[in-house]
Amino acid sequence: MSKALSPTSNALAALLPAQLVAGFGLGLTFVATTVVAINGVAPQDTGIASGVVNTNQQIGGALGLALLSGVAAAVAADQPSGTAGPGCQSTPGAATRTAPKVTAPSRRAPRVTVTPSRQVNCPLSR
Repeated sequence: MSKALSPTSNALAALLPAQLVAGFGLGLTFVATTVVAINGVAPQDTGIASGVVNTNQQIGGALGLALLSGVAAAVAADQPSGTAGPGCQSTPGAATRTAPKVTAPSRRAPRVTVTPSRQVNCPLSR
């Protein structure tokens, strides 16, 4: 996949086929999972069963994204400074949002901290 996507390639042509296959497969999987989970449940409990399935799907997606983000951050941390990819330059001065620390449920919105980071400028051809 990394060979198919470069600063000079067409991102739509490189990413769209995989996105279509993933969307179709996930749609079939989620529907089948819900049908299997609700099958055999008493009619008055189908709403609860469906809610449990949807909650587990959301938690699984959040944990999977957190795991993949951690792997990506670890891989990026091992790269030499200023190497964002072929034809790319990194410049200081951009700001990124960091995840807030959540310790207990609260009625107030969590505080989001902004830290200086490096901005990556990559020339893209269209």
